[in-house]
Amino acid sequence: MYKAVFADHIDIESVDGLAAYISDLIDPQKFKKILVDDPYKTEIQANNNRAWRELGMEAVPSFRAGGKSLYAIPGVGVPEEILDQFLSANFEKNKMTI
Repeated sequence: MYKAVFADHIDIESVDGLAAYISDLIDPQKFKKILVDDPYKTEIQANNNRAWRELGMEAVPSFRAGGKSLYAIPGVGVPEEILDQFLSANFEKNKMTI
């Protein structure tokens, strides 16, 4: 998603645009059907609403671990060193694994 948004300037909110972008990975028609038809649409919308409204995640990429959030810097993203520090601190502290 990061590459699609920032490098290739794809509107990832457009089902048709996103389906065309990933057409080398999955059949675009099947992909669109999954996004448009229930039960996945309801679950995706619920997860997006939670991310935006409850967790305040409004930027791509955004990360959440150990009750803490890390957001992208507009026009920059998340510097690798900061992401490494965030992941190390949260995964070691909470004994989480990837």
